[in-house]
Amino acid sequence: MGWMRMIMKFRKTEQALREKEELFRKSFEMAPVGIAMVDLDYRLKKANRAYCDTLGYSEEELRHLTLSDFTHPDDLEKNLRLQGALGRGEIRHFEMEKRFIQKSGKVVYGILRASLIRSQAGKPLYFIGQVLDITERKQMEEALKVAEREKAAVLNSISEIVVYLDTEYRILWANRATSQFLGISPEQLAGRHCFDVWFHRNSPCHDCPVTRAISTCQVEEGQIVGPDGQAWLIRGYPVNDEQGAFVGIVEIVQDITEKQQLENELLKMKKLESVGIFAGGIAHDFNNLISIILGNIEMAAIQDHAGPPEFLSEARKATLRAKALTRQLMTFSKGGAPVRKRGDILRLIEDTAAEQLKNSGLTFQIITSSRPETLLFDPEQIRFVLENLIINAREAMPNGGHLQFTVENVRVGDKGPESGMPLCEGRYVRISITDSGVGIPETLLPLIFDPYFSTKEMGVQKGMGLGLATSYSIVRKHGGHISAASQEHMGSTFSVYLPAGEGETTILSRPAEQADHKIAGNSVADTGRKKRILVMDDEEMVRNIAGRMLAHLGYGYAVAEDGHDAVEIYEKALNNSRPFDAVILDLTAADGPGGQETLQRLRQADPQVKAIVSSGYAEDPVMLRFREFGFADVIPKPYSIRIMADALARIFRQPAGE
Repeated sequence: MGWMRMIMKFRKTEQALREKEELFRKSFEMAPVGIAMVDLDYRLKKANRAYCDTLGYSEEELRHLTLSDFTHPDDLEKNLRLQGALGRGEIRHFEMEKRFIQKSGKVVYGILRASLIRSQAGKPLYFIGQVLDITERKQMEEALKVAEREKAAVLNSISEIVVYLDTEYRILWANRATSQFLGISPEQLAGRHCFDVWFHRNSPCHDCPVTRAISTCQVEEGQIVGPDGQAWLIRGYPVNDEQGAFVGIVEIVQDITEKQQLENELLKMKKLESVGIFAGGIAHDFNNLISIILGNIEMAAIQDHAGPPEFLSEARKATLRAKALTRQLMTFSKGGAPVRKRGDILRLIEDTAAEQLKNSGLTFQIITSSRPETLLFDPEQIRFVLENLIINAREAMPNGGHLQFTVENVRVGDKGPESGMPLCEGRYVRISITDSGVGIPETLLPLIFDPYFSTKEMGVQKGMGLGLATSYSIVRKHGGHISAASQEHMGSTFSVYLPAGEGETTILSRPAEQADHKIAGNSVADTGRKKRILVMDDEEMVRNIAGRMLAHLGYGYAVAEDGHDAVEIYEKALNNSRPFDAVILDLTAADGPGGQETLQRLRQADPQVKAIVSSGYAEDPVMLRFREFGFADVIPKPYSIRIMADALARIFRQPAGE
């Protein structure tokens, strides 16, 4: 019975052992990770299905391979080194990420965990390793890295500043533009608060769009002007996770300082253009009225053979001052184009400064590092600009001071201090006029070039608010720019940019105007010798005073209201063999053809017609280059009997057709 019990116990033990072995075998075979038993010579003893599937070999094929046959060359040295340390008992186990080479040649990634199995006596028997296939995970990681690189490449190519913030305003990521602008590496920016980086504050900005976006969880944008005057457009874009929870915010910052400057310049130009249209019409009508007043004053003075009374002389002086004012108004209009010629800008500055600062107690200095480049400019107009700037500087230094003119050659391009100005790329001469006066308040500085803006009491002799506006318009029409910088109690600097030019421009002389304010007397009478003149003007009182002047000068005359009447009267006189010796044509007419069209029609009837153009638009191209448009001479309004006499005398000295 004892033997039977021993046999039964042995059988049960044997059965239990077989069951355990079967359980181990199934666990080994069905394990989701690859498992391999490797002898001490690194030859495979046994491998489960997952291991074989990972490498793409059968178990039998693997028994004939060594470790180097299916290990990536770059990982073999580390694998052998760790395996050797394990075999020598230096380590109990190891883990490494390695690349396996499948039978097909494809590389797969796995995590290898290896340990050494020993006998009860401690003798090494074999290695056992587990391989977890992480190829899919590595592919996802690589795809994520590629996406991160692409995202970084896209965001780093953007010129705007792009920053990713957490909900506490801390910078998590910044693009290259941010780093370049701040001069701080992205790594140094990480973790810092945006309000500290931008404005050196200890707390968020009160009206920052990022603050609003964090509060509302909606896209917000707005403008912020920094302490240095730079303007920024800031946008905040909330970022939500997959569950919709707010996790951060993307801040995009754009420097719009230059854009705002250009917009302000454009607005200023549009304002000047609007005023120009209005001023041109007003000045034209005003010139007609001045012509009537001035003409009648002169005719009244002529009738008094004892000489003009003092009150007529004063009235004439006031009228001539009004005439000068219309010249300023005309600068805004379409007729204010400059007539350029090559000039010496240094000489013009020196002469103008010496004249305007004479007996003022002020000193001036002209500084130039090199000879200014060639300039083509209208000397009368640029002299006007210099005079206005010098007068303003003189008035800003009532207790004396110093005026400095700095003349430099500069180049305007995409970069540099002049890059934000409304100027075409190219070479310019910059004339900077710096005074040591009271300066201009910051609130008034943006307004100083506006028409009719003045800090002086308004009046003919005080401030009409047209000096700087006219100067701005003149410089713009030269293709240049004028800017101002000032600090209260620290003085001001006005900078005039004029484009450098090549060659020389042909200039036709303007008609000379009466140099003094004396009233013309009988010295110009009886010069007409009964020649007949036809006057076309749409203003009746202008026609009347022109007729009186012509009669006083000894000319016969007829008048026409518009171009149609003028052509009809001229042709009728021609057919009656009593032709007119000359015609005076108003350049513009409210109704009917103006002077240019009328002249063309007159030439059809009489190719030898002598025509004089007249207009209040003294700087209209037709008035400035009258011969190019077929006219023999020009009479600017308001009329002066001396100018009319001289113009008629000139054309009657010319051969017909010139």
